[in-house]
Amino acid sequence: MKPINSKERSKQVWQFIFIFFALAIVPIALIFFSYHKVPEKLSDIEQRKLMNYSNFERSQKVLIKHLTEIDSNLNMLANESSNELPEVINMRIGKGLEDIKEADTSRLVSMISSGYNNHLKHVNTLIKTRNELKNTGSGTKELQQQLQDCKQTIQMLQMRSASPMP
Repeated sequence: MKPINSKERSKQVWQFIFIFFALAIVPIALIFFSYHKVPEKLSDIEQRKLMNYSNFERSQKVLIKHLTEIDSNLNMLANESSNELPEVINMRIGKGLEDIKEADTSRLVSMISSGYNNHLKHVNTLIKTRNELKNTGSGTKELQQQLQDCKQTIQMLQMRSASPMP
């Protein structure tokens, strides 16, 4: 082998130093980038997801609260021995339905609201029929059978209102 002169030796030393620092600095920079910069960007995305989830959870809690109030008012309305006036209960149910619509404008909420409106109309019709049957007298067997059917339907609706969603 031929000895390397000093000019070539210094060139080779500088190449070694350059390659050594390049190979040492690049992994350190990559490690710094992956542990310091990327988590900040991920945490922003996760923060937005967390905010969306907590907003959704909060709106669901409000929706459930309004639905339970409407259910309890419907049960009071359908109950024969209720001491409150049906107009007051109907007003509360209407206010609850308005509150639901104001809380959220999603398709699910509008579907739930229309379902409860239909349920309320049906309960009011049954109560009106029950009251008419009571007022006309229950002397005939036909009227007694209609009254019994009405009571059974109201009881069935009360049981359904305990779990409003199928």
